Amino acid sequence: MKPSSSPLAIVSHPIHTASLVTLLAMAPWCYADENTSATLPQVITYGQQETLPDSGLQVLTPEQFAVGSTSVSDVLEQLNGLQLQPLGGLGDPVLVSMRGASGQQTRLLIDGIEVNQGQFGGYDLNTLPLNRIARIEVLNASADMSNGLTADQAIGGTINLVTHQQTGQQTDSHKQTQVGAATGAWGTHQVNLDTRLWSALNERGQVHSHTRLWYEHQRSDNNYDYPVSSPENAPSERNRLEPLRNAEYQRDSLTLAQVTPWARGSLSWQSERKNLPYFHRNPRHNNASIDSDTLNLQLSSNPDIDNRLMPLTLHWHAFHNRRNEAFKDPQGVIGLGIDDDRYQYRHSQLNLSAVATPNDAWQLGTGVQLAHQTYHSDYRNDDDSTLCSNPLGNCDTFSWLDQLQWLAQLGWQNDDDSSQFQLSAQHTREQRGQRARESQRKQEHSTQTYPSIQTSWQQSHWLTTESEWMWRLSYKRTTRSPSLYEQFGDHGLLIGSPDLEPELARTWSLDNQLDIEWLYLPTRMTLNLFQRELENAIVPVYSSTGVGRYKNTNAATLNAVEWQWQQRLPLTSSEWQWSLAGSHYDSDTQDSTIKAFNGKQLAGIYHLRLLASLDWRLFTSPSTEHHIHFGVEKADKLYTGQANLRAERADLRHLINAAYRYQWQDGDAGLRINNLKNKRFNDYSQRPARTRQWTLFVNYQF
Repeated sequence: MKPSSSPLAIVSHPIHTASLVTLLAMAPWCYADENTSATLPQVITYGQQETLPDSGLQVLTPEQFAVGSTSVSDVLEQLNGLQLQPLGGLGDPVLVSMRGASGQQTRLLIDGIEVNQGQFGGYDLNTLPLNRIARIEVLNASADMSNGLTADQAIGGTINLVTHQQTGQQTDSHKQTQVGAATGAWGTHQVNLDTRLWSALNERGQVHSHTRLWYEHQRSDNNYDYPVSSPENAPSERNRLEPLRNAEYQRDSLTLAQVTPWARGSLSWQSERKNLPYFHRNPRHNNASIDSDTLNLQLSSNPDIDNRLMPLTLHWHAFHNRRNEAFKDPQGVIGLGIDDDRYQYRHSQLNLSAVATPNDAWQLGTGVQLAHQTYHSDYRNDDDSTLCSNPLGNCDTFSWLDQLQWLAQLGWQNDDDSSQFQLSAQHTREQRGQRARESQRKQEHSTQTYPSIQTSWQQSHWLTTESEWMWRLSYKRTTRSPSLYEQFGDHGLLIGSPDLEPELARTWSLDNQLDIEWLYLPTRMTLNLFQRELENAIVPVYSSTGVGRYKNTNAATLNAVEWQWQQRLPLTSSEWQWSLAGSHYDSDTQDSTIKAFNGKQLAGIYHLRLLASLDWRLFTSPSTEHHIHFGVEKADKLYTGQANLRAERADLRHLINAAYRYQWQDGDAGLRINNLKNKRFNDYSQRPARTRQWTLFVNYQF
């Protein structure tokens, strides 16, 4: 079995020995399989990675995240080192943090195209229907050359959601249509359809080309009980529980995809309506809402070129996104007056790359990326918004961001794949600016360049014939410029910070993985140690009303330990698997202007997180099975302000989730319950998180 690889470093024998001693001292657990010790347990469990993390890459497939998961966030929340924070009900953003980084420092891609750097800030992971996803790639150390040179250029890590039309995978020719439905708490309903409209067969009778149609409808009342701080009809009854009003959400998604041997393309349309509750008073008369329409066009291809020198794979990917939003508050409940605001966002991008394999040992890649983003605001009820003459009023603006990035990568491995080396570098040049649409003020813009580099050395050792230890030492230097959203704000719900400076991060990490048989059971132990130094770190700061802004700190340091222990018990007709995991972060910000209450720790991340899970599969026949999953999460030490005041510390996050799934040859059905014990706690936005929620689902294919 091939060991994994990741970014550069020349590792000496003392480091090699110290790493092994450290790993063995922390736990005597190891992992092995009946045939080869380097493979994961044969049981496919909820949130389990598919293979060893080659080059720092984890891959999750639909078979692995089908157990009661109804959204992408359900899948990712079980992975150690990932923190997911839903900011409210269905339709609200879901922030993702990887390896102690903030949500903005974690890069989110869909088919290799970045989606979390636009004007609208954090992306809602659950906007992309789960049945559209062919696999989820999680990179935290290097790059993936298999799909157009997707590199991990983020401070924390990168998540790439790969849709079905981008993989070229053909479904079973006898199963052309899949339908699904789900219902859940707070008036939540979902239906989806996936059908093949047309297909062509080759001479062997296999699907050669096909056209597919995806449709999904999802809605929720989101009327969960909420402790209203000053109820409309009884202001003195602070924190009275009331069903949240005007919180409904509805989404319709339609995608038409064409897959051929030489190219893939898709056209997607999505319409959303999100009503906006006023959490502080929860009034009965409130019609504030955000309506949006989004159109996506994607074209891509991965042609292989046979030549006399070396195998060469080219990749090109063209993408265009258009999003129109309307924020309306006819009663003036949310803002300071009656609002009828329009926002337009455009994102166009072209990726070109080439990967060459001179021989079995070396792999070379290079690529270029061009991106253009624009944002336009139009405040129709503000008389002076076109002139921007009122410093406290709205301003009709046009902001833009142009990026040109060049990327190169080199990879090497020895004959038995026990040693691997990777080096990747990116150089980004960008120009950004903002101007008032109609005023005579001078146009403001800036041009900057940002170099980034990732390098690693990975080594694998067979300790015995059935046990293997892999370690990887890596270094990453990354510069992240603030997004348009962080700089200029949006909807009056986030205050702009036009003077934000880019943040620079340097990260050293040592990742260990030990697979062996312990007490006759396949066992895996992972231990990741890393240190990150940040300059001009951009941190989010929220007020008690949920309105926030982004600020720079002078500098910050993060020291971290992440660990996980997995074990499997295979029986005759069933399989068990359990896991324990934890992430422990210690951070410090150096800012003389802030008088901290508790250590000046970075805002926006849980500094302590513990996970436990138990999976049981019962095989009743070759084509049917029962699968039960339990997961427990505890997380603490999350600050929402730089001073770490008591009022800026979120509550202890304590969740118990459960899921049951019955699978047969043509479909599956099940039940998922989040927050089983109905715990109440304040979250990242200083507002109480949702309480118990359940989802009942069924899928059938024919």
